[in-house]
Formats: sequence, structure tokens, C-alpha cells
Amino acid sequence: MNQRIEALLREHLRSVDSAAVPSPTTIGDRVAGVERRVARRRRGLSATAGITAVALAAVVVWNTSAGPQQITGADGVPATTAPSSTSASTTSPTAATDTGPWSAIPPGPRSTSGATVVWTGTEAVMIGGTTAGGEESGIDVYDPGTSQWRILQAGMPVGGDNPLAFWTGESLVMIGLGAAYVWPSDMADPSVPGRVIGLPQSIDATVPWAWTGAELLVWPTAVEVWPAPTPRGFDPFSGVWRDLAEAPIEPRSDAASVWTGTEWIVWGGSRGSTSFADGAAYNPTTGSWRVLAAAPLSGRRAPAVWTGAEMIVAAGSAGDPASPFALADGAAYDPVTDTWRTIAPGLAHPGFKAVWTGELLILFAKGGAVWYDPAADQWSSGEFTWGYVDHDDQSPVWTGEVVLLLGSYDGSTGGAVFTPPTVTTPT
Repeated sequence: MNQRIEALLREHLRSVDSAAVPSPTTIGDRVAGVERRVARRRRGLSATAGITAVALAAVVVWNTSAGPQQITGADGVPATTAPSSTSASTTSPTAATDTGPWSAIPPGPRSTSGATVVWTGTEAVMIGGTTAGGEESGIDVYDPGTSQWRILQAGMPVGGDNPLAFWTGESLVMIGLGAAYVWPSDMADPSVPGRVIGLPQSIDATVPWAWTGAELLVWPTAVEVWPAPTPRGFDPFSGVWRDLAEAPIEPRSDAASVWTGTEWIVWGGSRGSTSFADGAAYNPTTGSWRVLAAAPLSGRRAPAVWTGAEMIVAAGSAGDPASPFALADGAAYDPVTDTWRTIAPGLAHPGFKAVWTGELLILFAKGGAVWYDPAADQWSSGEFTWGYVDHDDQSPVWTGEVVLLLGSYDGSTGGAVFTPPTVTTPT
């Protein structure tokens, strides 16, 4: 490879966050794509350096002939999770003509990246983000059944670059820096106004939160204030906020945060450069917290999913948010027995986004995907399954059949559809 181009590519990749990078067919196209991305993504998120320094548990090496690969010791066993200062190459493989499990979504009404996506059960709502022209986007809706797009709102009803958003079962709720906005149940008519409700503190999507089906449980810790905000509950139907009991752990952002059906579990996360390895669970029925058993993991910012029986924490990152080192080990927590079990190590990347399909944990980053089968305690492979379809993987959503990844960097698509493999049950 031309060394000058490779150096330029690395320089650009250090300046962007951990969202997807386009997969062009030539290095020249890739550099141009990254330049366009830097120009239009003026977001206040914590930047990452693609794959910067990684943990020895599974150091990821990028080269021109293969995806990330797991490095093992001489005995063939993955190394420990001690952090390494080694930086991995950031070169992606050459694009192929076979898109495999990936397919393109038709272009949307405006080329947008960096959006928050919510699944309503029939449609995917794309909230915010930045347009190709560098302007703040609004709210667009995609119907995978008809492959049709529509603009729900030209601009954003709440402030902030990274709104917290969820679907209640009948209404879309968005929470930004200054207010909560509850969209009416009939989103087919954009002329029907929603309700604007004030916030007790500034909130964005990096804080721990969970939707119980009746109430939003949230810990507004993103803003450095003292005394630290206490966790709160929000009823979007009545518009009422309430204080929850004080948590037995420190405030944090970017934590594993799941709803089990009876408890809100918060584990890990960070506050500045401090990473946490503890956690707690809140029961809204009793109004009380309990401290989780010690985890077999180091402190980290961690993606997590709830499987119906366990919370799985896989990969993650630690250290300075602006230059994190990636981790590849993971563990599963059973709230009934208050016990952890380690899982097989996978690939290391600081910016994975997680989806649970009912059978597989799928992690998306840099235009590719890996998946973990908890029944077999096995990862898909030592490499990414690359998606040679332009898409943004910052906010994947599961429809019940496929994963939708809305957003595009060059406007050639409206995103991508990822069809997970069929899980074969051993006989």
C-alpha cells in the first residue's frame, strides 16, 4: 500500500468516533469518504480512535486481506485482559461483490448519519443526526414492509446531539438537553403536535436508562454537577418525574443498563477517565437497590443485552474516552442467583453497538459485524462479517427478523439490512 495514503487514512480515523466507516473499493475512495464524514459530523460525543490501543485478550489487527483477527499466545490460548499500548492497523479489507447477509435500504429523503433509531414494531424512526450538508437532521421514518420513507418532522423538537429515545408501545418519546417530547400515538399525521415536558436535569443517551413498559428509569449523570443527580423515574403518559432511592454505586455514563422485567441493572461505565467494575439493581416495586456480586471483568464502558435470563456484557473499552483501549473478554450475569459466568472472548473494539435477536448477541462496528451464541459459548469467527453496503451502524435495531442500520455517509443508500445466520441446535 502507498505509505502516504495509509498515513493519511490513519490520521483521519483517529479524529472520528467509533461509528461505522464506509467500505469503498479503493483506499482513495475510503480516504475521501472519511473526509466527508469528518466535515459533516460535528457532534459532541466522546471521540475514539477507531481501534486504538487494545486489550491483549484479543488484539485486533486490520490489514488489506482480512478483517480483525484474534491474537493468541504461543499455546494457542487468548492472552489476558491486561491493557496494551499497541495500536492496531486501521486498514479495511478490499470490498467484495458478494454482500453476503447485507442488503441496501433505498436512499432516504436526506442523507443522514449519526442518528438515533427506534423500532415501533412496524417502522424504524430515525431521529436527529447530521445531513450530508453538515446540517442537523430531523425525524424520518422507514417502513421495511414497503421499503418507503417519509419525513415526520423537518427539524428536531428537542435539543442535543444525542437524544435518548424509545417507543412506549403507543408513543415515541425523545429526551434532549432541555426537554422531553412525547409524540402522539398517530405518527402518520405530522401536523398533530406532541407534548413538551421539562427535565429535572440534562439527559442524553449516554446515561444509564431503561424502559419498564410503564416508566422510564434514568440516571442523569452526563453533566458534571455536585451534588450528583439521583436516579429518577419518568411517566411519559402523565408527564410526571419522581426521585428514586439513592443508588449504592457512583454516578456513571456509558454503563451496561438493562431491564429484566422486574429490575433495572446498571453495571460498569465510566466517569471521565475512571472506569467502574461494580453494579447495582433497582426494583421499582420495592423502591430499593441491591449491590451486584463482583464481576470477573475489569472496569469498562460496556455494551450489554438482556437475553430473558442473563445480562451479557461483551467487549467494551476503558481509559480516556478520547483515546480508549479496547477489551474483548465478557461475562453473563444471572440476577436470580446473583452470579456471573465468564464467556468466550471475542474481538476487541471500543465502539461496538449491541443487538439481541432472541438467540444471538450481534455486535456492530466499522461497517461489519460479529455475533455470539450463548448456548454454544461461541463467537461467529475471528473476523468481521463485512457489510459492503454503505451504512451507519451507530444505532442498530432488531425487527424480529432482521437488523436495520439506518443512515448513510455518501447518500447512495438509506442504510443496510443485516440478516443474522440461522442458529442450529445440536441434536
